[in-house]
Amino acid sequence: MRKEYLFNAKDEKLQEYLTRMARVLDELQEKEISPVISEEEKARTAMMVREIKNYIAEILQADVEKKAKKAAFKNKLMDEQGVVFSYLMMDLLDHLYKYNNPRYTSVPEPRSFDAFAGPYIRAAVDNTLGEKRGVNKHLRKRINHIDKTIQFICLEFSKAPDSVTVDEIFENQHKVGDKMFLSKEVIQETLIKFVEDPVHFDSIEDFELEYRDDYRTLENTEALECVVKFLKELSDTKKFLFIGRALIGEDRPSYKELSINSRFLDICRMDDLYSKHILRGDLEILRSKADSNNNGLRRDVEYIDPDFLETQFRTMKKQFRKLENPARDLELLDLLAALNEVMADVWDELNR
Repeated sequence: MRKEYLFNAKDEKLQEYLTRMARVLDELQEKEISPVISEEEKARTAMMVREIKNYIAEILQADVEKKAKKAAFKNKLMDEQGVVFSYLMMDLLDHLYKYNNPRYTSVPEPRSFDAFAGPYIRAAVDNTLGEKRGVNKHLRKRINHIDKTIQFICLEFSKAPDSVTVDEIFENQHKVGDKMFLSKEVIQETLIKFVEDPVHFDSIEDFELEYRDDYRTLENTEALECVVKFLKELSDTKKFLFIGRALIGEDRPSYKELSINSRFLDICRMDDLYSKHILRGDLEILRSKADSNNNGLRRDVEYIDPDFLETQFRTMKKQFRKLENPARDLELLDLLAALNEVMADVWDELNR
């Protein structure tokens, strides 16, 4: 491989290297399909593209493995972590030619690689979930479209997820930024058969925002420091509740599930406020309206009042929103990305 295609950390930052190589790949791939180039030259060019991508894959491997692990953790796909990694690496290499390339982006500032990788992380998770559940790509898009619409309605009209109606989804679906439009009948059918328990829909603002390719999501050290400070000032009880409810995907516990978590109960017993809301009795947990096998009545158990937990979480969510300060370049998207960066490690630490 040519010397100018190699990465030297002493001479340039990784972001600069990837930006430079994106243009190289773009030019080479254009050459591959050029009608004025001989077949022999096209074959040599294709071989060079493969060689460059394999080299870049080695450079990115550790970072992509980390991203895949976090995505697998958040979506309860740890057993399929390798599948998430494979989808993610493949997509990143296939689309790397677009990175900070003015031919393909209207964003004026150079974006961090984390921001570029965002939509491909979401796609890797979607593909892995589809592979695991046997759900085709079109159906996954339909489910995601309904999810986003429910999230929008909850935020726009301050509604609880389980109170959102089919009519409201139908009337507001054009506001979520994709081109899909579903009939009421299809929405109803999808909700009944495929959509997970609505408690998955009301996470902070929502984390799927950071995966939007058209958002400006740059590295922001101050945002990370601000989020770490916010979490550090929370008591262990509040931190456990906040992180638990901020998780997304299948790993996210409902308030009732949190209320009977043995580790959380142990922490609450040592908290003057939370200990006053520990109850004893029967508790019914409904995880999925579409799957009655997940429902269960816990008899004579100790638990924390779920209504109290919901009130506490909503208060903390408001406090988190107050961290937003455009004057200090602390935008909500950067704060959410920072929280997303640390939450898995904090959750692991709290559950030890």
